[in-house]
Amino acid sequence: MGAGLTSRPEYTALPARVGPASVVEHRVARRARPGSAVTPLLVLVLLLLAALWIAPGSTERKSFIAAAAAALALLAASRSVLYQSLTPLPALGLQLATTRGLSLPLLPPLPLSTTRRFVPLADVDTVVIHEGLVRFNVRFYLAVVRRGGRDVVVAFDEVHPALEVLKEVYHAAREQLFDEYDEGEGAGDGAGGGDDETTTSQQR
Repeated sequence: MGAGLTSRPEYTALPARVGPASVVEHRVARRARPGSAVTPLLVLVLLLLAALWIAPGSTERKSFIAAAAAALALLAASRSVLYQSLTPLPALGLQLATTRGLSLPLLPPLPLSTTRRFVPLADVDTVVIHEGLVRFNVRFYLAVVRRGGRDVVVAFDEVHPALEVLKEVYHAAREQLFDEYDEGEGAGDGAGGGDDETTTSQQR
């Protein structure tokens, strides 16, 4: 898995072990948008300039305002989603995770916190790729449909990976959970054209 995704540097397949079993964490990093990485620094500079311009009185007061502005900008930057992952656990279920942290120009991302959600295999009805409309754009997403129609868990809902990445994770998840193997070109992929799952379109 993953050998054909060399053009997608945001996707990484990370081998791991859970007890005696070998598993793969499928991780997708947020793709940087032009200018997005420097937004916290721009906000910080503007706040500092505004504070030093309007603050009357002592240097201590100005220093306090500048420090407060820096702390707020740093806090905002530290809440950025760095990456999300999905890990199929054979005979157990699916582990979804979102990692947030500090993202600044010219520095490697610094993970600070990770939230996880586990979907037991007994609750999984199927795993599909759907398409939906988001601000007049068609977007594909990977969905875990829970039994009984209780709800749908959307994977990678913050990072929005490309369709080819979703297909890679889709086949890996179905292989691990349902012993369903990709037979190569022409095999159903759940995103239209396949026999195992069909795509539905809905407004999001």
